[in-house]
Amino acid sequence: MRKEALRLLMQSEALRFADRTLHEELFRAVRFDVGWHRTCEEGLPPGALGIERPLRPFFKALRNWALMRVLNMFGAASVLGVRAALLPVVTSPMLFVLQAESLERKHVVSAGRMLERFWLNAEAEGLSVQPFAAVGAVIYGGACLDKRLEKRRTELRARSEALFEAGSPLIFLRVGVSRVPESSLLRSGRRGTNDFALPNV
Repeated sequence: MRKEALRLLMQSEALRFADRTLHEELFRAVRFDVGWHRTCEEGLPPGALGIERPLRPFFKALRNWALMRVLNMFGAASVLGVRAALLPVVTSPMLFVLQAESLERKHVVSAGRMLERFWLNAEAEGLSVQPFAAVGAVIYGGACLDKRLEKRRTELRARSEALFEAGSPLIFLRVGVSRVPESSLLRSGRRGTNDFALPNV
């Protein structure tokens, strides 16, 4: 089951780099403006992505779709899909999948709450959690893909739902004990509670 899950992850990650809309959606979330050594309250700080130092300039250059499209002629998307999922999944002590009962809003929101509870409890037990959102973002995202790639997305969805019969798999979670000192990890920042509070009227 893990072998098939790994295939789904690698192919979903590859599709993110193969399609222009998904590619732009992915890189739009990465805050290169804050640099590799600072965090931010919104978006993903690049330093939290686990990109090895020698590969950082290359990864940053990949946000240019014209370059990505040329590299894809030589199979770059597939290579990046393998790079993003293979080693993390193979070396992970535990791999979880979070499913929603259906794609109705109430069930997706409920799955989000479950994710929050799961993650907080794992942290309390001294475990590290690494999410893989590509399957949910690619298979169930609303982006309109190139017709050739839309067929691949449909196939991925069918395989995914056949593997996990209880519902719609939205996100995979790699869970284990991190050997990296906590103080050396760069995390995504969190928005302050004031950003969410409604003003008194």
